[in-house]
Amino acid sequence: MNDHSLLLQQVLAYYGLDEATLHSLHSYNNFVYRVETTDKQRFSLRISGFANMKRRSMEDEMIWLDFVAKRNPRLAPRPIPNAQGEWVTSITTPAGERLSSLFAWVEGRELR
Repeated sequence: MNDHSLLLQQVLAYYGLDEATLHSLHSYNNFVYRVETTDKQRFSLRISGFANMKRRSMEDEMIWLDFVAKRNPRLAPRPIPNAQGEWVTSITTPAGERLSSLFAWVEGRELR
């Protein structure tokens, strides 16, 4: 098992999604995955690709996305809190802290 696989397992455990299946999605700056549970729920998982990403910046983004998604769920994905009730999950790795967030799945297609 490589370091990235271990990171993914740790992140999923924070959301109680240990048995979920991951499908890598194309992303420019982050690692993004479609998460599918055994009961067919779907989510989007984003792990920040920036080593210098600040937790506060990511939390501010989640507050804004939650605000928009509550008004129109098609405009923005709704952040899903982890088991501790936080929108940003931090995992310590040998390369440093990695920040991630889970979102409700929004059906659509990639814009080009």
